[in-house]
Amino acid sequence: MKFTRTLLYITLLSSCGGLLSKQDYLDWFKTQGMYVSIIEQDGYFFEATFTPKELLMIREWGEDLTDSLYKCHKHEYDSIRYFSLKIGASDQSSNALKYNINTSNDYYKRLEYFAHNAQHNFYMEHNNQHVQCKIYHFERYYNTSPYDIILLGFPRFSEIDLTQKIYLKFYDAVLGVGALSFDYSPTIMNNSPELKLN
Repeated sequence: MKFTRTLLYITLLSSCGGLLSKQDYLDWFKTQGMYVSIIEQDGYFFEATFTPKELLMIREWGEDLTDSLYKCHKHEYDSIRYFSLKIGASDQSSNALKYNINTSNDYYKRLEYFAHNAQHNFYMEHNNQHVQCKIYHFERYYNTSPYDIILLGFPRFSEIDLTQKIYLKFYDAVLGVGALSFDYSPTIMNNSPELKLN
């Protein structure tokens, strides 16, 4: 079934010159495993997803996103590379703030770290280029979900070498997992189809 959907989106892309409607874009993105990197370590899962500007614009503008708005504002999203990082217990029993804690003090220490201090522990690396996280937002779900999400934004690299991987690095200071490295093909940075809107 996944192969059939992927083949359908390849056909759609080639028939419309790389332009997709909002719904076709959302459906296409769900089939793109290359945008996701997952690490399971010490009882936690970390799912880091590269988020193309088109997806961000669909999420931000929703039904109000028109072709003129898209063309007018897409350059504003080009200077930053966006990721979301989902963190929770591997068995999905708890979110990252509560999993494997001994005291309520441990919980508040994690909350303080992720809400205010973790930004400085996120980096992107590519071909001897190193950029620090510029945009950071920690989303709490208050026990309604077995994970928490961190939204991240990084400045663009000055150049991309298509033979070298891109790495999202996280140096954890409270969960006990140490350094994590998520790797991506460099083609993800310029591989997203454009939107065709009314």
